[in-house]
Amino acid sequence: MAKLDWSVTGVIKLKTYRDRVSWFTICYKYIPNAVNLSGMKYAFNPAEVKWRRIIWLLVLLAGVAVLTLQITDRIHHYLSTPVSVDVVYEHQDSVPFPSVAICNINAFKVRWDRQIFNHSVMTVRMTDWGICFVFNDIDNGKEGLVVTNAGSARGLEIFLNANQAEYFFQPKARYGAGFKVLLYDRGTEPVIQGKSFAIATGVQTWVGVDIIETNNLEEPYGQCRKKTLNHFPHYSHVACELECLSEFLIGQCGCKTLAMSGEARECTAYQYFSCISPNLANYTSDGCDCPLACSSRQYVESVSFSNFPSDFMASIIAASFRTTPSNVQKNVCAVNIFMKDLTIQKISQQADYTVASLMSDIGGSLGLWLGGSVLTLFELVDLIGYSAYIHSRSIPHHKKP
Repeated sequence: MAKLDWSVTGVIKLKTYRDRVSWFTICYKYIPNAVNLSGMKYAFNPAEVKWRRIIWLLVLLAGVAVLTLQITDRIHHYLSTPVSVDVVYEHQDSVPFPSVAICNINAFKVRWDRQIFNHSVMTVRMTDWGICFVFNDIDNGKEGLVVTNAGSARGLEIFLNANQAEYFFQPKARYGAGFKVLLYDRGTEPVIQGKSFAIATGVQTWVGVDIIETNNLEEPYGQCRKKTLNHFPHYSHVACELECLSEFLIGQCGCKTLAMSGEARECTAYQYFSCISPNLANYTSDGCDCPLACSSRQYVESVSFSNFPSDFMASIIAASFRTTPSNVQKNVCAVNIFMKDLTIQKISQQADYTVASLMSDIGGSLGLWLGGSVLTLFELVDLIGYSAYIHSRSIPHHKKP
């Protein structure tokens, strides 16, 4: 039986195991067998010669340094939420025809799939440009038109009469004669200023159309966000900005124009020139929460021109408009809007670097520099935990007499 060593005060003096063997010593002892890394068994093996252990330790430290730099770079890249863009051209059996807004129009005839329509197929809309007529509008109570064949022979042909005899003074640089035309996705809001193109009288305008569909990612990878508008059934960035502008002007003037959304009363002419027009110049969209739409469809036009009418057709067209050939040249123009082909360009955002990609890069760096894998990280965690467990279970030893 072991004897107890009594001090003068009568307290037993014990020399514990923990004081002789630390947790680090236990961890150091288990490293060669617990962690599967190349060179580990040489660097931490007490039986090896000193110079060999030092060389392998330096090699391991260099590998750990390079490994740390690569893993840090990959984690930083992952936290930056990179995005790639996938562009695909898909051929369709049929594509949707755009809504066509035509502003400052007087008389017209239209043809669709060899059918002659009258003005009843056009919807009157109040826009930021004034009164406009819209072909293929969602509010006409009919199904949206589709195109099954590309080319100018299967599109929309319109003859427009500017009727300059009825023109009056117009502000905001409206000094010419002709029309503004906007192609936009059916169901969204037409905003003429800044989005449309102009056509002139005495010219036949050929408009070839391409379709681009865009799909954006929500946060954290993208900036799109789903939002419900108060006065428009379908969200678009343009509709959101129009609603924001309307709320601003209603708050400033207490009334709205016909093109604005909201429940306020219509402005008088005096209120428009004294309040609406000056505040339009002061309006900024900085405080307007209008996120990027997560999905949208755009119609991109390619415009070309030819003289109108030809000498042979001048008298025939003049008779249909009940005017003279010279007046046709001055007031009438033709517009042909058609799909260039039945292809839709789809642009989609995709997460470029996922968790799986990050883990693959970490595992690849471990294998390249240290001959390990992702499981090596778990072996290190297991070593630390197991060493702490052995250290905590160590039984204190009494000092021998």
